[in-house]
Amino acid sequence: VFVVQLGEYGTINDPAEDMGPARDKANMMEALENVGFESMHIYDEGHSRFHAPRSYLVSFKDYKSRASWYKASAEIEIELHERLYRTISG
Repeated sequence: VFVVQLGEYGTINDPAEDMGPARDKANMMEALENVGFESMHIYDEGHSRFHAPRSYLVSFKDYKSRASWYKASAEIEIELHERLYRTISG
């Protein structure tokens, strides 16, 4: 899994991905595809305490790892809890 912040959330008035400042994002996505990343998702987050919403690119090397992206948060919480190691103090 590879995650990178893309900057402020785009709007409908922004140019196409392959033009203007967004061209760098398109080039990066193409480069990731060329090195074997099979699935890419742009995730917009408005609660990250920046002055404007941010966009992130989440890339997966294979479709098996991408399956976790679609799991319910409860499923992920259970998996994380099962991976925890018990300490001597509890």
